[in-house]
Amino acid sequence: MLSRPACSRVLVALPASDGQLGSRPLSCQTSATPGFVLQFLFMRIHSPLASLTDVLIQARESAHAYRGYLRGNEHVTRAVLIDPVLRSLGWDTANPFMVEVEKPIVDSRVDYALADSNGEIRAIIEAKKLGADLTDRRVYLSIIAYAFSAKVKDVFLTDGINWHHHSEFDPTNTQPPKVLDISGDSLIDTAAYFVNVLDAARYWPLQGDVDDLTQQVRQLESDLAELRNTVSLVSTKFPEHFLYSSDKPTSAGSADTASGFVPLDQIDDATRTKPSKLQLPDGSIVPLRSWNELLRESAKATLARNPSVTVPLKDIAGRKVQLLSKIRPPKGISYLQLEYRGEPLFLYTNYDANNCIANALHMLSYFPKEQGSLKPGALYASQ
Repeated sequence: MLSRPACSRVLVALPASDGQLGSRPLSCQTSATPGFVLQFLFMRIHSPLASLTDVLIQARESAHAYRGYLRGNEHVTRAVLIDPVLRSLGWDTANPFMVEVEKPIVDSRVDYALADSNGEIRAIIEAKKLGADLTDRRVYLSIIAYAFSAKVKDVFLTDGINWHHHSEFDPTNTQPPKVLDISGDSLIDTAAYFVNVLDAARYWPLQGDVDDLTQQVRQLESDLAELRNTVSLVSTKFPEHFLYSSDKPTSAGSADTASGFVPLDQIDDATRTKPSKLQLPDGSIVPLRSWNELLRESAKATLARNPSVTVPLKDIAGRKVQLLSKIRPPKGISYLQLEYRGEPLFLYTNYDANNCIANALHMLSYFPKEQGSLKPGALYASQ
């Protein structure tokens, strides 16, 4: 007869009557342990609801652990508390075809505009720093303006923990029809509500094909930018063959901060701004339309001039990814495919504006000093 093994108390994740997942002690002193309990010991349910619940648990813990910092910074609140929820619901926050960040609406900008596969805005999310007053009448009137201008029925106002879902708009009544509180509500019920009203699969049924198309568009944008630069350079050398030329590269040393360019290392926060030009260390001027393009052009310029950049090259934004890698990123991750030393190379571009600038500086630190030592800078589009 087999002897009964020694047993100690273990912690098992079991649902409580309120729908919360909690760690409870389980003793093996009886052989009549229910079968479903043993399943919790050896398996973890994998489902969209379970995955989102995990993210909400993490958001609750992060809000508590970093509350002092999050209460004073909307951008960090978005990165730590809001972006993970959207990604868990299938929204790729780095894909502008799905999620347009800082989208101009009326005379302002909304933090997130969620679009369907036809490009129509289906929901708007306005973010505030943790602990902000979400019942402020001025904020409510602004989201009403957003809703009517964008013709959307679903607007979410959130500080990362409290989510106010506005779907019925009455200027005299600022109370939202639905309020979700991640800190106190049942997380399973909260996750179920999010999945029901905000799951990206409702609007993007063919996400795999869309990811492929998005990547092709990004690659085409990079190729077009390179073509524009080539045409600009040729028009400078042979102006008699062109009726006009613009965005001409300048000779080394002819462009500096006095001409309106802001050194990249002096840009504190590029959120809600766009660049129009990049000045490389050799003085060349490259036309731009986004901070993501600034990163791409900085990488291409550096790799074209320096054959000794170490690959893989880790990013400088603190993420556990390689900025440059010989391995293609998985689907859903934005990147640019380049060729370096006769081999394919992949530039990770899944960054917000500030991290694009940080990694552009990182790439330009490998720009050969003998080919240019000017401080790289950017000209804002508004200038």
